[in-house]
Amino acid sequence: MWSPRRQALADEHEALLAEARNTTDRLRLILDISNTIVANLELEDLLQVVSVPVLGRTCSRCSTTRSVNTFFERSRTPTG
Repeated sequence: MWSPRRQALADEHEALLAEARNTTDRLRLILDISNTIVANLELEDLLQVVSVPVLGRTCSRCSTTRSVNTFFERSRTPTG
């Protein structure tokens, strides 16, 4: 038989483990949903969707395409 303090710590430990498992399950579900959404969108459509929360406004298709092309061109350009 454990002391009351040790039992309280064991109970708290179990509760924290259960909470961590629940959080992990919720985050895994969110990640799965996000991956499914992203997998079914074209890059331009995805950028249109995320531009509002990130930039606070929608981007025109032309500026979105130009921004993406600029980003990828810069990432491929060797430095040094």
